[in-house]
Amino acid sequence: MFLHTLAAPARAAAAALALSALCPAQVGMEMIEPPLREFGNTAAAEYQDYLGRAVLLVFVQPGEQTSDQLVSHLNVLVDTYGSRGLSVVAVTPEDDEAELRTWIEVRQAKFGFALMRGEELQRFALIASYPHALLVDPAGTVGWSGYGGQVTADVIAPHITGALPRPMFDWPRDADKVAQEIRKGRLAQALEAATAVRSENGDLGTELVESVKGLVTFRVERLRAARASGDYARVLNEGDDTVRMLEGLPQAADVEALVEEVEGDDAAVEIAGAQRDVARLRGRFDKLKKKRDADSLVSKFERLAADNVDNHAGEDAKRALDELKRLRIGLQ
Repeated sequence: MFLHTLAAPARAAAAALALSALCPAQVGMEMIEPPLREFGNTAAAEYQDYLGRAVLLVFVQPGEQTSDQLVSHLNVLVDTYGSRGLSVVAVTPEDDEAELRTWIEVRQAKFGFALMRGEELQRFALIASYPHALLVDPAGTVGWSGYGGQVTADVIAPHITGALPRPMFDWPRDADKVAQEIRKGRLAQALEAATAVRSENGDLGTELVESVKGLVTFRVERLRAARASGDYARVLNEGDDTVRMLEGLPQAADVEALVEEVEGDDAAVEIAGAQRDVARLRGRFDKLKKKRDADSLVSKFERLAADNVDNHAGEDAKRALDELKRLRIGLQ
């Protein structure tokens, strides 16, 4: 299982709050690598190359109907937030590849692009109108979904915390060892490798050390925030993997303590169980073919929402129900 986050051992499918490649992207869910292909206009060759970055996926229909204003807006985002952890990727159906390449070149886009099969794109992004955008944080969680032509600072700022200031595909060869350890999800070793680079190349090494430290802090603060907001399933689902990522660093003990707090709270464990029930039901979305199949899930989500009115499981159920209703429109 690949998540847009530091590589880590696969967690149990029944417990994971994650999206399959064809399951619609929903705010608050952790996203498995989307089925993107044919990357261009940057050195990235695959989605994994954006590891550790916040990624704004903008789904477009290139051509005359796509205004210069959109490209200008996205270029400004790259100029403003690119060095703070944001990458922008324009996505279009495979059939529009030629138009996309022309659109990127003629309008001098500063961002990357990728292709997706048309039927996959619509199902994945649930696009009501173009340009549609998804903002994915450095841990792979979909943090925002909305109109791609008006992505504001208020939208971006909360989701770039801890992101790599420079994408790994732009790192020099001297940083290869650091990148390898990050891809393996071994942050203590990545920090050690970055420190070694600093002894030979002070400026680059300092950049790498600070980048790895940012990832470490982000992983810990992410789970602290989840604990504080009542997102107990996230703490339990990600806790052990995060401890393994941080093994050898003092912050690993902080994460262990967070997990133990949740595991020792019966009410929190019950809520986490309800969240996992929502996730399991939502995992069926990519298999839905007919409206009656979707209808069979509605009552289950409604019951979970009613039983969890004042907690995170109820919020998860309401979001899933709303998404199911939108997905149903395109079914037979």
